[in-house]
Amino acid sequence: SFSNAQTSSSLNLAIDECITQEPNIKEAADFFGRVFFAGGEEMPTELKELVTETWISRYGPTVGKGGRFPGSIFISKDSDQNINGVVVADICLLDMNNKEILTKDDCEILITSKISKFGPKQRREFKGLSLPDLLANLMQESPWKNVETGEDIEFVLAPVLANLAVSSSARGKGIARALCAEVESWSKNWLEKHLDNIQDIAEDSAEASKNVLGEVWLVAEPSNTPAISLYESMGYTERWINEQGSELRLISDEVITETATHRAMSKPIM
Repeated sequence: SFSNAQTSSSLNLAIDECITQEPNIKEAADFFGRVFFAGGEEMPTELKELVTETWISRYGPTVGKGGRFPGSIFISKDSDQNINGVVVADICLLDMNNKEILTKDDCEILITSKISKFGPKQRREFKGLSLPDLLANLMQESPWKNVETGEDIEFVLAPVLANLAVSSSARGKGIARALCAEVESWSKNWLEKHLDNIQDIAEDSAEASKNVLGEVWLVAEPSNTPAISLYESMGYTERWINEQGSELRLISDEVITETATHRAMSKPIM
């Protein structure tokens, strides 16, 4: 986690651009909401509050303070110190059998709920474990079950790139690519701390205790051709299509949730 903004010095950007690892969540959330939902304009109050509350619940008052699952926000600013790009890096749970990347909120709820079912002694033992070791212990002691089939659900951990947005006036400058590169660098740093837990992606018979994927994952809508093209050019490939995903939409100043097709993609970085 980081308590102070950190400036990247190795980016192939125009001289007046810079990227920082930024703890001001409200500022980043407001920019993302305006670009992603409102075409760069101000958001309706309901949507602004929803976006801000969601980001704060996931990342806390400052970046890295939002719970058991680490995350970070990167922003790009122009020479006038106006935000023109944002992206989020998360460590999340993936349900490979059901083709689902859990949100950071759902990851926290899932783990906290499972821990609460154990006695005080075991909860104290869990407290000092790293996230991969905690997950391995929970799956061994009390595996999650598929409610329909009764089969064990095998969760794995992986870095996830999310909420990439660049203002229309700043596109074509390499900002999106640079932001993605920052997520990959952050992800690699986290993965290097957990090398003993990383699955060999080429091996189908990885040990159950090796519950970390050495890949960055993301979800995009297939209809978002510019985003798909960017990710493919950076080495991301399709892993699955989920036709039962959901997306928030702003329609006539009302926030609604619609079913959306999600294309999961990943890129090995270890």
